[in-house]
Amino acid sequence: MQKRIFLIFLIGMSLNSFGQKIPSIKSVNFIQEGEVSKLIIDLTDHVVVDKKHIKNDKQIILDLKNVVADSKFMRGVDTSEFSGATVYISPYKKPGSKNDLRFAIQLRDNVRSFIENKGSR
Repeated sequence: MQKRIFLIFLIGMSLNSFGQKIPSIKSVNFIQEGEVSKLIIDLTDHVVVDKKHIKNDKQIILDLKNVVADSKFMRGVDTSEFSGATVYISPYKKPGSKNDLRFAIQLRDNVRSFIENKGSR
């Protein structure tokens, strides 16, 4: 059976303290369902997400555009004990940008991945 990784974003609406709609992260969760790894990012609004798969480094890079997050959501997640393809998830501010965040997902093996938006999930 081929291992896969799903990336799911939960969408809602809110305003920041300046009254502008700048999306923020409400939660970050990792779920392993059999061979399928899921990174679930709960946001306050829709965001632009760029995904790159760096096969030589066995990494998936997710860039979230114009997003802010509390430091509690910017901690690494060690997923190496799970049986899926994901080993470690490292969130951080994208270098050279003001409000862009990056999630670097380290993989055991190069696998297929996709981003899925499902209404509020």
